[in-house]
Amino acid sequence: MKNVAAFVTAFLAVLSLSFQPALGSGPPVQWQKTFGGRDYDAGCSVQQTTDGGYIIAFCTLSFGAGGYDVYLIKTNSAGNLQWQKTFGGRWTDRGDSVQQTTDGGYIIAGYTRSFGAGGYDVHLIKLCSEGTLSADLNCNGCVNFEDFAILAGDWLQPPIMLSADIGPSPNDGVVDLLDLALLVEHWLEATTP
Repeated sequence: MKNVAAFVTAFLAVLSLSFQPALGSGPPVQWQKTFGGRDYDAGCSVQQTTDGGYIIAFCTLSFGAGGYDVYLIKTNSAGNLQWQKTFGGRWTDRGDSVQQTTDGGYIIAGYTRSFGAGGYDVHLIKLCSEGTLSADLNCNGCVNFEDFAILAGDWLQPPIMLSADIGPSPNDGVVDLLDLALLVEHWLEATTP
């Protein structure tokens, strides 16, 4: 009886193995990439872009201004890095969702403790297709006097539109001379033949 029980157990084990899929079956991995640094980096959102590449929103401790920062990566269709940007301040800033916009740029939604009214606030960042904050504040396709008016309205105030805070240190929390200088530079580039 002992031999019969051992035989039945062995037979059932072999039978169950024959119905299990082989290891590694399923769709083949086309490619895989890693991005980040020495500290915590987590991908929160990914979307395929109109050029066949991908835009990925991360939360990072490895890069940026301090605390957690928004970390945005653009890849080509093979997952190779095209550019990367960080946005944030001294405290926690996170990008939970990223979408490509109809103008070819990107919009990131998340939350911030570095900017806003205090505590954690909604953080919305609009970028150009190259991942830069645009000096075209009214998004009409050119930098002109209307953009100066928007910047003047936000002068030395926390920006009403996050895109008005465009200086070399984006999102420093105030619209100031650095933002004006960048706006003038973009305006002169656009108007110089």
